[in-house]
Amino acid sequence: MQESGYAVSPPRGVMKRAQAGVSGAFTHRRVKPPPRLSHCLEHFWMVQWDIRSGSPQVQETLPHPNVHLAFTRSFDERVSSSTVAEVHGVKSSKFSRYLEGQAWVFGVKFRPGGFRCFSDQSASVLTERVVPAARVFGAGLQCIAERLSPSNAVDQISSFLEEFAITRDPQAEFAGQLTDLIAADSTLTKVSAFAKRAGTSVRSLERLFDR
Repeated sequence: MQESGYAVSPPRGVMKRAQAGVSGAFTHRRVKPPPRLSHCLEHFWMVQWDIRSGSPQVQETLPHPNVHLAFTRSFDERVSSSTVAEVHGVKSSKFSRYLEGQAWVFGVKFRPGGFRCFSDQSASVLTERVVPAARVFGAGLQCIAERLSPSNAVDQISSFLEEFAITRDPQAEFAGQLTDLIAADSTLTKVSAFAKRAGTSVRSLERLFDR
């Protein structure tokens, strides 16, 4: 990746991490989005692995309340080398990825509520689903996907998302701010207490986070 962003803290919620240097090479990087997209994107991430000479591995992570846009390219001669672009909705269970051969994945993690900047549909319709990115972002994204590389992905996708963005949604941004509040305060374990802190009702919170 180019240095157009800034490194962020290590990944959270990793239950079973692929082991670098044990049976092959594995890297996981995260980069902050440019300021003009920081209201709707949490960060970019990239995973690369080359375990052709070792045993396949499984990486498991706990779910976060975020939608992801992911671009996956395999260098396995047995499968197509085309880049697969997909939108991953919020999951309620752990995420598991089976790692084998050689591949890289570039991803965009949207802030809670941030996906509304790019779609007029509620993010809830994507819950527990993975759909082709073209359904949301149009067929033109696939052309960009085929040109992505570790060195240009941040700039290429930043430019695309900036041009594609529909509008800023104050309510969606408020949802993101409330999610930050939960992450920063471990004492907020009840919805009623959270609603009181947010200055709203439980029902209003339910409607807000359905966005």
